Amino acid sequence: MKNYLLIIGLILCGFSVFAQDDSKPDGLFQTVTGADNTPGSFSQVALTDKGVFKTVRIQAATTQNPAYWLFNDAAGDYTPKWARNGTGTITINQMNTDYAILNGGMDGELNITAGKYYTFNIQNVTNVDADMAVIETDFLPQTITNVTTPNSTIINVNVTVTITVANTLNANEKIWLRYTKSGWATSQLIQATALNSTTYTVTIPGQSIGAAIEYYVFSTLNGLTPTHATADYLTLELNNNGGTNYSYLVENPPSGVNAPVINGLFDGTTTWGNAVATSDGAVGWSGVNVGSLYVTNDDDYYYFGAMVVASDWMDWGFAINTQAGGGSTEPWGRAIDFGHTNLPDYVIKGHFGDPNDNNSNNPYAELRTWNGTSWDTKTYTSLMAENETQFVEIKILKGDLGNATIGDIQFYITGNSGQHGTFDAVPNDEIADVWDESTTHTVLDNYQTAIPLPVELSYFKAIQNKNTIDLHWQTLSEINNRGFEIQKSTDGKNV
Repeated sequence: MKNYLLIIGLILCGFSVFAQDDSKPDGLFQTVTGADNTPGSFSQVALTDKGVFKTVRIQAATTQNPAYWLFNDAAGDYTPKWARNGTGTITINQMNTDYAILNGGMDGELNITAGKYYTFNIQNVTNVDADMAVIETDFLPQTITNVTTPNSTIINVNVTVTITVANTLNANEKIWLRYTKSGWATSQLIQATALNSTTYTVTIPGQSIGAAIEYYVFSTLNGLTPTHATADYLTLELNNNGGTNYSYLVENPPSGVNAPVINGLFDGTTTWGNAVATSDGAVGWSGVNVGSLYVTNDDDYYYFGAMVVASDWMDWGFAINTQAGGGSTEPWGRAIDFGHTNLPDYVIKGHFGDPNDNNSNNPYAELRTWNGTSWDTKTYTSLMAENETQFVEIKILKGDLGNATIGDIQFYITGNSGQHGTFDAVPNDEIADVWDESTTHTVLDNYQTAIPLPVELSYFKAIQNKNTIDLHWQTLSEINNRGFEIQKSTDGKNV
């Protein structure tokens, strides 16, 4: 019986040892926590797996010039190990691409100061050289205790993330949010803004429909500016939702919600979404200043709006391209040429006007459609509103724009005479520098391109629920998803 027990014990021990041998950097063998840098002061500390990298923070027991370190995959196991090819201290507080060498010949060296904290971060690799960094602080970094996820993830609407830390940050500690919409092939970093001593916020810019956003929050040393390449290694503390990151999918607003009210007043980004284009803010000709451009839609209409500072005698226009072809002349005969690579197929033209001013005429708008040789006209006055010092907006039946799914758009302001050129535009473009541009003309050729317009199906799923089938679908830009014809397959493949 004793012999059997001995054999079983050896087998179990064997499995235990080999289970830890994963050829990854799992531990740090070092003198930082020791009494000095002699061989007897070495001790092993375990690393914490953070996904892309592994980390450990230790406090220096004494001042050592240098302390010694190496990474290994288990206590007492130095094949593999990550150390140096040669002697020399590493540079703290920066990512190092040549300090953790697979099976390097020498222990790493690091000058340390008693009482300070050293955060070791190393790339989570298997049997290859690793990037790494050591961050030195004279404070214990604060834990990031909470990161919020958004209640609403509507197309083109900013998302605010609130971050909570355990206690007041040290003056040399700062918080960052890192997010991606490309599965971490690329990423963007935004420094958090303090609301109070333990609460911070970050605003993630509004995104296009279907964007899958992942993000997490981390802290680093003040004075360091992390990048996509260095963020992992410059991390002090992080909250990545237990390794899965925080995430959301950008969707359209629920059916029937927040259609703009056509009254010449901006209804806010909750209704319109974020601006699709913003001007440079410079004042154009005759005191005109065009601001941001907005586009949204509902069941039946496309909505177009722009922030403006103008005068009631002036005219305005939305130039829209949805297909090949289009016209190069300004529909109302102004001294403006369209020079876009793809010319406008539609121009929504309007006059600011003032019913109380006989010299400016009443507000008026119409849709001009290029028919191949000239501009056709459809009046739209009852579906537009403007305030020449605030906002101009109009809604257009989807069918009147050919039920387009994507469009290129530019907004401009001009005068009320054929000699007038462009006074200002968004996106920015050439503007008039004299009153009479009838000889030279100004040229508009700078769309905001590829603005999504309904409807394009991006997701569809049918789930059997007892004797019924639940259907779920999503389109790339349609607010109210209805009117799809569903056909049942008899062979499991074709309809």
